Amino acid sequence: MDYQRILKKELLEKLKRYFELGDQLCRIQAEDGFIASLSLEEKEVFFDPPEVECSDEALPGDREEIPEEIEKQFEESKKTLNFTFLGIPNQHKKLLDEFLILQNEISCLMVECKYYPLTGIDDKSFELLRRKTPAQEINISEAIPSEDSIEKFLEERMITEAEEVKKRIKSIAPLFLDFQIDPTTLYFYQQVLRCYTYGMFEASCVLGRAITETIAKKYIRYKDYGHLLVDKDKENKTMSVQAILKNILAIDTDIVSLYSKIGNIADNILHRKDMVNEERTFEVIKLLQEFLKQFPKSI
Repeated sequence: MDYQRILKKELLEKLKRYFELGDQLCRIQAEDGFIASLSLEEKEVFFDPPEVECSDEALPGDREEIPEEIEKQFEESKKTLNFTFLGIPNQHKKLLDEFLILQNEISCLMVECKYYPLTGIDDKSFELLRRKTPAQEINISEAIPSEDSIEKFLEERMITEAEEVKKRIKSIAPLFLDFQIDPTTLYFYQQVLRCYTYGMFEASCVLGRAITETIAKKYIRYKDYGHLLVDKDKENKTMSVQAILKNILAIDTDIVSLYSKIGNIADNILHRKDMVNEERTFEVIKLLQEFLKQFPKSI
């Protein structure tokens, strides 16, 4: 939550300054007789279009000369934050430079917001997020982040997390089985490891529990005791999965214990945030590997 508060504060401060500069640049542009503002992509098309003669003075009115495939670039560019102003006098270049830097920084922060949703936003702040950008009819929250912003986000994330990811990969023991497991179980087992590797501990534990529950219930139904399980309406349950495995099917108590431990850790993690950590998640993975090795192979 602390990081989310910092992220929200930084984004809103930058947005406020960004729109102040945008308004100022629009006034300067209008005062100097320039009414056109184009995206960087549009500027490249107008000033250096393929197979199209176009002078430096070309403005939006000349679009009929641009081939249809080039015209599509204008619509696509409206989805990004990459725009600039044409004809801003040199004495105002510092304002434009600051504006473009802010534009890029905001784009990077918006990528971050995909992972850290901002909550508790007041009406005044919402106005900033919904406000149209100075040069285009699109608001910040609807804009697609630039490729550079996404690359920067990924580079920073990988640099920060790479060592931890490598450490977790080294810690996981390979699983060797002398039998085949079904594709669904294999897929979710791989997801358990991926979630753990990338630090998504809650997801890893919950998926681990889901695997054991699926295997156990499938086995109970295979043995024709499915009627003892809870039905879709969560009624008519007569015995727990553990009780059916132990008392009806005479499954080894060590296997039942593995099932219970995985379920208990997952339950604790879901209900108590302070229980979530790398060590407990790693414990679930080791227990899950043992469960897969030891559970009856008849299905």
